[in-house]
Amino acid sequence: MKTKLTFLLTIVFSLTTIAQKWTTYTKINGLVDNHVTSIAVDTLGNKWFGTVYGLSKFDSANWTPYITDNWILSIAIDSKNNKWIGTYFNGVMKFDGTDWTNYNKTNGIDTTNCLVKNKVFCIAIDSQDNKWFGTDSGVSKFDGVNWTTYTSSNSGLADNYVFAIAIDAQGNKWFGTELGGVCKFDNSNWTTYNASNGLANNWVLSIVIDKQGNKWFGTNGGGVSKYDGKNWTTYLTGNTVYAIAIDAQDNKWFGTGSGVSKYNGANWTTYTTTNGLVSNDVMSVAIDNQGNKWFGCYPTTWPEVDGGISKLEDTVMVKPTIIENISETGISIYPNPSVDEITFSFPYPGKYSLVVNDINGRMVKQFLELTGVKAIIKTKSIKPGIYLFLLSNLTNGNIYIGKFVVTK
Repeated sequence: MKTKLTFLLTIVFSLTTIAQKWTTYTKINGLVDNHVTSIAVDTLGNKWFGTVYGLSKFDSANWTPYITDNWILSIAIDSKNNKWIGTYFNGVMKFDGTDWTNYNKTNGIDTTNCLVKNKVFCIAIDSQDNKWFGTDSGVSKFDGVNWTTYTSSNSGLADNYVFAIAIDAQGNKWFGTELGGVCKFDNSNWTTYNASNGLANNWVLSIVIDKQGNKWFGTNGGGVSKYDGKNWTTYLTGNTVYAIAIDAQDNKWFGTGSGVSKYNGANWTTYTTTNGLVSNDVMSVAIDNQGNKWFGCYPTTWPEVDGGISKLEDTVMVKPTIIENISETGISIYPNPSVDEITFSFPYPGKYSLVVNDINGRMVKQFLELTGVKAIIKTKSIKPGIYLFLLSNLTNGNIYIGKFVVTK
């Protein structure tokens, strides 16, 4: 039947398409400010957004503002789900979910046992739960009690402006600096990598390390450089790469001054405002445990009509198995013909969706989630005639098609 075939093909096509959905969040939604500098996702799935005018928490339904009198530069979350917030003026704020603790240059009587400077650009946490803070005056390590400071005058740090920190599987710390390139610290020795070695630019803004141990360095105006331990490769030449994240499929996502670039190891895909990005000035990138990508953006116009957060969701539907002879599957429908109601009986408990169309392909009823071993559908209000149904098993993706008759 042509109508039935057209209806079926439409449904199947929609179920096998890869869909991308963009969602924008700004001050209108509850974000404290549209200048988004940093993003982190905690173990409960809450998103934390640092902005020029404070911190926002988003639990996927509600927004909560914190420290709205501060410029947030960086966020990290430790193994106990404590949030460590790096600020522009007031050092580091630790939030345990109830109480706030401030660590800054003036903490304690001994000013050597404290954060080296109150402007904290970046934070990383190692496997021993030590916190590493990059500032405009060097690096501070905090073990929970004591502070240790590394600067260009007392260590092998090439430059005291530290904008990025990453820690590899061997425990080596990698520091991205403003003018000195990248400095590696193995807890004893320092090694510097710069433009003379193959780094695209000596001003390093972002660092990530992939599953293979490759280091990716985002630079200011030089693009991104990949270092495999021996060789250097540069991509996105000429771009400023503010942020990098890697998803579960090992795709690299780069936040740049010209939008977002995705690299799957072979091909590049670019996303800009024409695709759904709220702004092309992308300062931060994070990926949640559902694989959603979160991009923190700066406004690019004045007065500020853009900026904020863009969320990208990829939905990949499993190709279904289409079954017409449902009697062999253990699924039954009765009575057929029907007068007042019809029962769909399932061979085992599960989740199903049901779409009922008339003979002309117009939808009559739709049930997005049926649970249990049977579903009773009222047909009293349906006109007499022949109806086509499409029953989808939401667990395994199977689709069962057939027809029933309504009489009066």
